[in-house]
Amino acid sequence: RPRASFDARLAHEAWHAYADQRLRPPTAPGLPAWLDEGLAQVIESAPVEANEVRLDLFDRERLGRLQDLLQKGAIPPIAEIVSGGQEPFISGHAGGEQARAYLTAWGLALALAIVRPVLSPARIAQLTAAGDDDAVARFEALVGMPIDRFARTWRDRMNKLGRRGP
Repeated sequence: RPRASFDARLAHEAWHAYADQRLRPPTAPGLPAWLDEGLAQVIESAPVEANEVRLDLFDRERLGRLQDLLQKGAIPPIAEIVSGGQEPFISGHAGGEQARAYLTAWGLALALAIVRPVLSPARIAQLTAAGDDDAVARFEALVGMPIDRFARTWRDRMNKLGRRGP
């Protein structure tokens, strides 16, 4: 198990390095924290089969934890996650309330990259170039609807996912 934990951490941090070098325009500050941390978790938790990362086989245990929080109404508001910057994720390694931010970011990234993909390199570059100004409006442009409507749709979609994949 220590090897699996190490590999997951390495994949997570490798995502950050990749995103910073390959997806961030040269003058941009970087991916929004929610997207960067969410995609890093999607990568860290994806199984490897025949030396290929299987993004379509997402983490069932993580999905179960997210579904439990969604059913209890215990996740942070999506507007708070997308506009919150790095802070919830810096302290999120400790657990508690901040760990919910990580789990929410994972669910958002999973939905936007795998379940109902809207992300592309060009769209990621647009999000990256914009910085932290008006993060909610940029998110709404990405998903094509007001954030409150997206939140309801996303919650329903995540709750309906089987714990085996999309």
